[in-house]
Amino acid sequence: MSKLASSLSLFLLVTLNSLEALALPSAAVLSVKRSGSSITARVLPNDDASGCRLSLHGAANTSLLNGVLPGATRLITVNGKDSQSAFAVSPVPSLRRRVRSRENLYFRAALQCGEERVLSNISRIALPTVRAQGERDIPRLLLRLRRRIEERSFTLVQAFPGITFEQPVDIQNAGDGSGRLFVVEQPGRIQMLSSSGSSATKSLFLDISGRIRAGGERGLLGLAFHPDFENNGYFYVNYSESVDGNNVIARFQTKSGDPNEGDPNSEFQLLTIVQPPAYSNHKGGAIAFGPDGFLYISSGDGGGAGDPLNSGQDRTSLLGKIHRIDVDQTSTGRNYAIPSSNPFVGNTAGYREEIFAYGLRNPWRISFDSPTGRLYGADVGQNAQEEINLIENGKNYGWKITEGDLCFDPPTACDRTGLTEPLITYGRSEGQSVTGGYVYRGSEIPALSGLYIFGDFMTGRIFSMSHNGLTARRSTLLDTDSYIAAFGTDESGELFFSSYLDGRLYRFSALDLSL
Repeated sequence: MSKLASSLSLFLLVTLNSLEALALPSAAVLSVKRSGSSITARVLPNDDASGCRLSLHGAANTSLLNGVLPGATRLITVNGKDSQSAFAVSPVPSLRRRVRSRENLYFRAALQCGEERVLSNISRIALPTVRAQGERDIPRLLLRLRRRIEERSFTLVQAFPGITFEQPVDIQNAGDGSGRLFVVEQPGRIQMLSSSGSSATKSLFLDISGRIRAGGERGLLGLAFHPDFENNGYFYVNYSESVDGNNVIARFQTKSGDPNEGDPNSEFQLLTIVQPPAYSNHKGGAIAFGPDGFLYISSGDGGGAGDPLNSGQDRTSLLGKIHRIDVDQTSTGRNYAIPSSNPFVGNTAGYREEIFAYGLRNPWRISFDSPTGRLYGADVGQNAQEEINLIENGKNYGWKITEGDLCFDPPTACDRTGLTEPLITYGRSEGQSVTGGYVYRGSEIPALSGLYIFGDFMTGRIFSMSHNGLTARRSTLLDTDSYIAAFGTDESGELFFSSYLDGRLYRFSALDLSL
């Protein structure tokens, strides 16, 4: 396997509705993983694979594929680590004689490098209609399969080759038609990416590193552009201030006449979330404007294992919550106003009126799905579970009574009265720190349309969640080598994520399956 040692550069996902999935590797095949109706082929193209021959084979039973001799549909010469070659299905002659009495077709990929040959796992396609329709329908069936693969396949590519960032924790677009992307660096800078043709340039948009305490889970954590940014130049940040580490929600403005540079002297502080000085973790930090025009703010429980301050359930505290404020108005004693529909407006119990939802541990990334208006939030777990929540007005999401859908304090027989269950959870066998994402609304990858895409920081796994408003289902899309800190979209809804340690941005891209 020495010819295959390399860093990960491509994944191929094929998802079919009613048929089993077919893995179509596009370089050196290492493994084929199947989950439900999805299958992921992990591949490692590299320089040493240049000149190797990659082939896809099909047969009516598994024994015929042991030597991968029958039914080769295509051969490709691998041209180094940047090869984007891939397979599409075409009729396999050997199947026509055997498939009439079979309900399954089997496929396997082979990579031949000199005397060394590597085989993928055998992948099965269930064909329940073959027996009734007969052998004459095989070409039509495989053509239909090819069309579905073309519609539902994608890769990960480095979005801006040669451009890296320092600890990128947020990716945003300004929504002003400029096509720019903005990358938040945890030490205190916002970088701007501008594209011209096929090239992109990075330039400094804002540097407030001198007023920030960075390290652990502190730093410059979130960015949101005002809905009327194109006209007023307002943008908002969430950062840990340098003196005592409190989280500050502040407004900045671009320099007069220059939308490509933020003015560090224009800071207008709206809200301070006081943090316990003993802990550097669980700061939340995401901010986003909702379809109602209000600013939503995620706040962690302040840190420490097991929420020692009981912040999640304490409605007199700003910690462990999602807040909603009106940044276009002010009220007595505040540089913002409280929306009248917030759940605790006018209460006499001392509850903070900024609260929109509570019972959260460390909500790392929130996002709105524009067509539905739904707000999704990812909440990092303690010891057992990670969770994705549909965040709604006045709901209690359980922490620290529950962690995910499990009792936490007390560990058994906890009182779940009034708690809202997460949409989905996953355990420590699959990840350790969830990173919230976005519902994909781009046009390049039909396979992902309407799915909420999110990841795990520690394992690099990328997941999808389907949600129809009533039920949700999770699937594993990809395994990556990245520490996934943030997802983001451009103005057309195409999806990106940031790799925290190597500072790169990756883009979900349609896979070219043309012959």
